[in-house]
This record gives sequence, C-alpha cells and structure tokens, in this order.
Amino acid sequence: MRLLITAAAVLLLVTGVGIAPALAQNTAAMSVPVTHSFRDWRVACDNGGLCTAYTGNKGHVTGFVLITMPAGPDAAPDITVGVDPGEDGTGPVPRINDSGVPIAWSSLAPEDGLGRVDGDGARALIAAMATARSMTLTGGEDDAPVSLSGLTQALSWVDRHQGRNQTPTALLLRGDRPETSVPPAPVLPLITAAPAVDQTGFGVGVPVPPSVDAMPQIRSCRRDWPESSRPDLALSARLDASTELWGPNCFLAASHIGHLLYLTGPGGRDPRPLTPAGALEPTVDFVNAEYDPATRTLSQYLWAGGTGSAGQVQHWVWTGTTFALQSERATRDLWNIPARLWPTLWRTRSSQVTDAPLADGVSAEDPSPHRAMASDTSAPVERNFEDWRVSCDNGAGCSAWSGRSDDAGGWVLITMAAGPDARPRIAAGSLNVDPSSSTGLRINDRAFTMTPSTQPDSGWVGTLEGAAARDAIDALAGARSTQVTGGDTPSDISLTGFTQALGWIDGHQGRDRTVTALLNRGDQPATTVPSPPPLPSVRGAAAIEQIGFGDGVAVPAAVQSMPDLIACRTDWGEMDRPAHSISARLDAATELWGAQCSMTTYNAGYLLYLTGPDGRDPQRLALAAALEGTDAFVNPAYDAGTRTLTQNLWGNKWGHCGRSQTWLWTGSAFRLQTERAMADCVGIPPPFWPTLWRSQ
Repeated sequence: MRLLITAAAVLLLVTGVGIAPALAQNTAAMSVPVTHSFRDWRVACDNGGLCTAYTGNKGHVTGFVLITMPAGPDAAPDITVGVDPGEDGTGPVPRINDSGVPIAWSSLAPEDGLGRVDGDGARALIAAMATARSMTLTGGEDDAPVSLSGLTQALSWVDRHQGRNQTPTALLLRGDRPETSVPPAPVLPLITAAPAVDQTGFGVGVPVPPSVDAMPQIRSCRRDWPESSRPDLALSARLDASTELWGPNCFLAASHIGHLLYLTGPGGRDPRPLTPAGALEPTVDFVNAEYDPATRTLSQYLWAGGTGSAGQVQHWVWTGTTFALQSERATRDLWNIPARLWPTLWRTRSSQVTDAPLADGVSAEDPSPHRAMASDTSAPVERNFEDWRVSCDNGAGCSAWSGRSDDAGGWVLITMAAGPDARPRIAAGSLNVDPSSSTGLRINDRAFTMTPSTQPDSGWVGTLEGAAARDAIDALAGARSTQVTGGDTPSDISLTGFTQALGWIDGHQGRDRTVTALLNRGDQPATTVPSPPPLPSVRGAAAIEQIGFGDGVAVPAAVQSMPDLIACRTDWGEMDRPAHSISARLDAATELWGAQCSMTTYNAGYLLYLTGPDGRDPQRLALAAALEGTDAFVNPAYDAGTRTLTQNLWGNKWGHCGRSQTWLWTGSAFRLQTERAMADCVGIPPPFWPTLWRSQ
C-alpha cells in the first residue's frame, strides 16, 4: 500500500491553518490543469488559466451556478445560472437571503432555464453571494436551493491561482495591488493536424486483424463482458502509410460502447495500446469513441447519470506522429449541467494542413525540422498509471517509478531526459539490501548486475545507464515478474501500468516510433525528436550586509501580531512552539521575517513575511512552485550568501518521501530555482527524487 504525500497535506498538518492547496502566481504554473473541491463547491482550471467555480443540486431539482474567470489582468467574471425550465418557466431568478436580486442579464433563455451575466453585473452577484446566508434559484419547475458552503474558499483559491489576490481584478479579496501585477494567461499550445489520407478498406465495422483481437487486454475485457464482441462496432482508420488505428469494442452499457484502441503497422502488425494524454490523466479505455478521418480527430464521450448530467468529452488530433490532446471538458457531479457548459480542462490553438504534406507534425507556420511534442512540455506534470507513476519537469525530463511501502520496500526508477541525444537511466533499491552487497534486478529469470551509486548516502542503490538500461527496459516490457535483489529477501516490483507509463513518456517527449523511444521504437531517426524546452534563467541579486539579522533574532511586533500567525500558534499552543525565527535583509527597503508556529516530529512550520524596514507593513509571503505553491513553509532556511530560500518537507522520518524546493531572491521577488518531489514513501532517497523544476 502506498503512502501519498502532497505539499498541501504536509503544510496543513504542520501549520494547522487553512492553506490553499495550490498557488500558481506565474504563467507556467497556470498552464497545468487542476481541480479542487471546497465543501459543496468545485473548481476546475484549464491549461490556459481559465477557472470555473461551480455548484449544483443532485436529483430531480435542477439548480446550478457556474462562475467563470479567465486568466490575465484584463479578465472579467462571467456567471451562468440554470434551473429546470418546466412548461412555464420564466428563466432563473436568484434570491439571496429570501430577497430577489435585480440582474441585468447579458443573455436569458427561459426555454432552456439559463441566464448569463458578465462584467460588473457578475461582480455584483458575487459580492452578494459572498456575504449571503442563503441562496435560491426560482423561475423554473421547482425552487432550487444553492449551497454557499465553500464558495468563498473556492473564489479565494481562484484569485490566488491566477495571481490576482489583492488586486482590483480579484473575485473576492480585492485590494490596491495594480492590475499590471496579475500574470498574463499562458499561451495555448498549437496543434497541427496531419493531412487527410485515403481510407479505403477502413471505417466502422471492418473486421479487426487477429493480431489486435488477440491482445490480452481485449480478451480480459471481453471475459467480463461476454456479450460485447459485436464486430459492427469496431473502429479502424489509416493514419499514414505505416500506421493504422484499430479499436475493438469490448463492453456495452446502457449509454456506453467501450473500446480499447491500438496503433499498429500495416495490416495490424505490431499492435501497441493507445493511451493518449488527457488533461489530468491518460486515457486507457475509450467510451463512445469516434474517429473523423477528414479532421484527423479522435473523440470520446463519457456520459454519467443516464441523461448526460455529468461526464467527460475529449478530442485528440493526429499530428502525424501522435494523438495530441485538443480539448477536454468534464464534471463528475450529477448536477444536470448541460455538457456545453461543463468546465474546460484543456484548450489549444489548432491548424489544419490542407496542401502538400510537410514533415511529421511540422506546422506551415513553423520551419523547425522537429515535430512538436504532445503537449506544452514546459509545464511540469504528474501522471498515474495503476502501480506506476510518472513526473516530468519544465525541461521535459521525465521519471517513471514503482515501489512498495511495506517492509519489503523495493523500488525501480527510470529517468529519461528530453531531446534526441538522451539516454535512459535506471536506479533500483530495497530496504532489505545489505549495504555490503550489490543491488541488482532479476527480470523473469535473468539477472542484471547494477553499478553502485556514487550519490551521497546512496551506495546501496544500483544503477544502469545507456545500452544496459535499454536492455533492461526491453526485458521489463515483456516480463512476467521483476525483483530487486541484494538483500535477504528479494523485493517484488509490480509491472502493472509499466508499459502505459513509458508509452506516455515517449509521446510527451515526441520520441514515439523513433530509434530513441523507451517503449515504442520504430525506424524514424533521432533527428525528428524535438529539442528540450529552454530552461528559465534566474539570476540572484548581489549579497548585502546582514548585521542585525539571522536565525533567532526577535521578530518585530508588527509581524508577531499578524492574525494568521496568531491563529496558527493558537491551534498548536505555547508548549508546542519552540522560540525560533528567521530574518534577513533583502535590500534597503525589504526584509524577510519568519516565525515558527508549529512543530511535529520532523517538520517545523513557519509563516514568512516580507516587510519594510524594521518589520513595517508585513505582507505574508506566498510563492509559486512547480505544481503546488505555498504560503506556509516547512523546515525553511535562508542563505544570505547565495540569496536562496529553501524548504524541505519530509513525509516520514527517514526521508523516503517529501518535497525539496529552492527559490532565489532576484532583487524584486523570490523565483523558483529548483524543485524535487517524491510522493510515494517507498524508500527512494532524496538524491533520486524526480525533478519538477530546473533553471539556469
């Protein structure tokens, strides 16, 4: 069983205060889709920073509210409310505290039970809702109560995620910070569809080649759904001269037809599962799948609740090398929200090649000889594939790993940098390994001798690189069993999800079907693999005199009296609060003060503040990070010589999991310099934790 550790969870445990689970105060962090729940309200933000906060009623009484806010300094909110129109509905009428609210609707559709308001009208409705005791939507078949529990937390989180907190543009916490301090919206990725090709001999209902129909996943699925193998429902398409798409159906439900999809060579040769990236997780099973050969678009439509009141709609485009995610909308709550209003999780800019074919995936607007990666690879990302996990940093360097958190404690970690010249590396270890012996891998009945690591305190970790690593990966792809050896008892490693994890990395790095691929190697040259995204340049300000500052200096009264610091200390009590502080002069007008307010066995929690001279005008410090920012810090330290602020969150006392982050003071702000994280407490030491952020 795995122990999953997130930064937000540790911060909440250590500080005891309500901390937003993510703070994305830069454009790169906003390009990562994210969802959160706040009591009865949900928040979904897409890769363009567009956020939707929404709530609704389950059952036969329809009533929902969606508050949408794009990213960027010029954005304005938009609210859609809906009710069941019935036969004589007049359109939704919000009532707050039992009184009607006058609204100048931007659009009103009584026949659909929908009303929309934007701009100042939306801001006025948000302000009324934020302080209300109750809210009801009338004007439909039935009066629909709307829960306000979690509304303010949801809107506050959106403000922080979009970096608009304390600005005039904020949804909730408006202030006098200028609008120009709000980060711009991320640039949406551009996807270029490959030219259409002839489809003679392909389409719906074409017999599936035996090589595909015999795949183990198909046989397993059809054992569970014996009545589902209807050949007239199978999908097929020619993608290019050397690639075909085949989709045998393997289950049927009331409103769903399920397919497993495969990419193959001509005639269905060499089938490999298609598991394209989604906004939050890859897709393995496809529901109500369709392929349009004219637009090169693969779609799936998953409906929940029978009437389509919840579900997921995804579209991928064939670029010539991969299916790249084009768009995604989804909601899991049965709140009777029409599908066209479901929150977005992914958007792109798309173009269609209609004239002479270009090199695979190359846009007519882009003379680069490299094909595009499957998504915006400058955004860090984490994915789960059953027993395997993947994380990729802002330079598109990726790690895949699996392990055990029990006493057997074995793990295997595969890393692959981006770019055409990258070579894989494997590391493995076990809590059972005798420090005097060598760690190895046994794949089926074949033993792989590993080289001891030279990383600090990690000599018990075994490593493989280059050709030896590729040899082991090839063996793992078809293995029945894998063990980490070197101790009294070999540690078994699950391979469930292994091929999906490595296949996803190949797609993410644009190396699928090339000679460099981890899993799906082909004959396309390494020169078609895209170069890694450029790393951000971060330069620290010059060191300055620190007389009167340092650890243990008395915290100014203006900081000590901050309400959030008082609340944190009240929760933990005086006996549990060691007298410790952090302080530094950042420049002539800016100081850093940090007061400890909590303590656990191996984590000390602090709140940090930027102030004027002598601690005047304290402002709580909130910093963006790769996936989860923070406004509460665990085991922080500031090095005045290097101008770096670090924090290290430990998931257990042995340091087998956690998060390590470093920010650099540039003279105007702390900017993220590096981040490593390991969510699974399976024994992987910190030098091997996957990177999520790098800079130069």
